[in-house]
This record gives sequence, C-alpha cells and structure tokens, in this order.
Amino acid sequence: MKQFSVLDSQQPKEDNNKMPKRLITLLSLYSILAITGFVFKVGVIISILLLVLVIAVIGKQKSSLITLRAIALLQAVVLIILPFSLSQSETSLSVIFQFPSHISFPSEYDIWVVALLCGICALQIWISFTKKVIGWFTVKNNLNLIQ
Repeated sequence: MKQFSVLDSQQPKEDNNKMPKRLITLLSLYSILAITGFVFKVGVIISILLLVLVIAVIGKQKSSLITLRAIALLQAVVLIILPFSLSQSETSLSVIFQFPSHISFPSEYDIWVVALLCGICALQIWISFTKKVIGWFTVKNNLNLIQ
C-alpha cells in the first residue's frame, strides 16, 4: 500500500487536459481575424481556414500544430519580402493587397502596419514552438492492435 504525505498533495501536477493560456490567446486572435475578414469581406476563404484551424487546435489534432508552425513561418517569409516589395514600388500596402476603399490607408502608415505584422508573427512563432503548447498536442492514444 502506498503512503501519501502532505508534501505529495501540495506539489502541482502537470495537467495536459488544460489548454495553455498563450494558446488560448493565439486562438482568440485567429478568431478575431477571421470574424473581421467576414465582416469586411476580405479574405473570406482564409477566414474559413482560420476557423477550421481553431477547431482543430481545440480538438488536439497533431496536424494543427504543424499547421500553426507553417503559418507562422510562412508569415515570417512574407514579412521578410514585404519591405523589399514596398521599396520597389511607390504604392502603399492597401494598393498592393487591393483592399476595398473603405479600409484603405495612406502609405505613411505602411511602416506601422509592417511593425504590427512583425509583432503578431513573433507572437505566433513564440507560441507555436513552446513546450507547453507542444505538450497540449501530445496524444496518448495508441492504435496499435498487436500490443
């Protein structure tokens, strides 16, 4: 019979059933971006894919972790190329991405938009590569019938 002490009950146990707060933050950011895309009718297909990704992350799908990482790294590559493409033309970001006229902005704010996108990208990369988030996606199910 195993003896339990007071010290054993006070030590925090790692709980994989609880979603990390940073992942909740990223999922809420994705949800807000998707809803904003629906409201302004910009990138509706991407908005649908973001909502599907949010549902997959909540379902602890291992492929959604790979997708989170791929989205973050692809966004980093786009942000590396973006200043070069802005320097090659005299147009603003809203003209390059062909935003509707009611959400377009002047070219003086391009640097602020790029800085905001860099911050969001850094947040995504940090969240998708942390140990707690990786621990959320480890599934203990073994579908091997021979064992």
